[in-house]
Amino acid sequence: MSILTFIGTIFKPAVDLIDDLHLSKEEEATLKNELEKIQVQVKEKVIDLESKTIEGQAKIIEAEARSDSWLTKNWRPMVIMSLFSLIVLDYFGVSSSDGLPEQAWRTIDIALGGYIGGRSVEKVARIVKTST
Repeated sequence: MSILTFIGTIFKPAVDLIDDLHLSKEEEATLKNELEKIQVQVKEKVIDLESKTIEGQAKIIEAEARSDSWLTKNWRPMVIMSLFSLIVLDYFGVSSSDGLPEQAWRTIDIALGGYIGGRSVEKVARIVKTST
């Protein structure tokens, strides 16, 4: 569930409450309109925070790419290759008889998602930078 959908579910009980109150049509419409305005404002703030987060991530990745240190530039690919090696070893049964523990798979999922997301942000940041 996305955060914007979650925000919509938060406001649903208030909308239902307005429907249950004994109000005139004008009062009900006014209350619902105000509630929608508040919901839109909350969603705008969430979108603004998410865009600021993405901008911050892009700045970090850009700083890493500009670094003179070989390790700073290549630590992400090295981690992903190590995790990929764990997956291959687990597939061939080299890691252990029970396979990788569930926590290891969660860590791999998070790392791969972060790496792919980071690479996407890096590419978008490069495109935005060249277009401005």
